[in-house]
Amino acid sequence: MARFHIKKELFDLFDRDYTFEVPQKMLEADLGQLLSEVKSKPENNAKSDEELRREYEKISNRRVRLGLLLADLAQSNEILVTEDDLRQTIAAQIMQMPNKQKEIIEYYSQAENLKRLEGPILEEKTVDFILEKANLSKIKISSEEFIKKNLMHT
Repeated sequence: MARFHIKKELFDLFDRDYTFEVPQKMLEADLGQLLSEVKSKPENNAKSDEELRREYEKISNRRVRLGLLLADLAQSNEILVTEDDLRQTIAAQIMQMPNKQKEIIEYYSQAENLKRLEGPILEEKTVDFILEKANLSKIKISSEEFIKKNLMHT
């Protein structure tokens, strides 16, 4: 939960401090993917396509901008996804669902599915790089305070 919180604060900072136009094709591709995920949920069936588009366009714009910023940081700092990173991520998934080991291995034996892992891994490695460079201060709070603070900010 702490990792999620600090990552959200970092992304909020980037979102506030780095504003630029994103390539329209990237925005449309991300928005299309996001909308297909959203439309598959029954609670969104009451909304029109146009309502959903307006609602998720801002989210998609942020996602693309943050993705471009992280990709640029990763490239300029030579942060790469290695075969070992991929193996470790797959192993972690298998450990979380040991009864699905065969299905997981079969799924990631397909190149396009393995490729989908690279983005999230690169994002995590880049966030780790940023946090290593950042001047962070530690504070002590109880788990109840932490949960309360995070519920207020979501």
